Amino acid sequence: MALGDLGLLERTPRFFTSRDEHVLAILETMPQLITAIDIDAPVERVWDILSDTASWESWNPLLRDFKGTLREGAKAKVSLLFEGKKLPVSVELVEVKPRERLAWIGPAFKPARSIFSGMHYFELKEIEGGRTRLVHGERFRGLIPDGEWFWRSAEPRVEPAYMAFNEALKARAEAGA
Repeated sequence: MALGDLGLLERTPRFFTSRDEHVLAILETMPQLITAIDIDAPVERVWDILSDTASWESWNPLLRDFKGTLREGAKAKVSLLFEGKKLPVSVELVEVKPRERLAWIGPAFKPARSIFSGMHYFELKEIEGGRTRLVHGERFRGLIPDGEWFWRSAEPRVEPAYMAFNEALKARAEAGA
């Protein structure tokens, strides 16, 4: 699917301050990971599972130990379980729209974002038959992700972790649907 097909170029992420055309050009060239999966459960059920951060430990193979509240502008801490290691990250929630979208940017410490940052997001779209399409991804920016060497190394390692998250969320939502 193309970025436009997923609706990802319709919104300018909050960490950009301009809505000029050059922003869309930047979005198309920024390293990013986009995954999607269709879930045989209604959006409400998928959102309830996704937003129940206290239960992530019981099913979530990627994100653990979420400490904070799901409120735009709030700071939180989350651990990424990646290749058998827990990587704690401080984040700032940039979008919390129940049953639609959850997004954060990390690190929460803004000066560090020029070196490396990622906007991690989840979009829920109602599709035919009362089902849900999850679009799950991350846009990277900064000096490190702008290097071609970064993405060649990161993508084949990160994408399977995101897909595992998607499959686990799907299994949990469908089990309770």
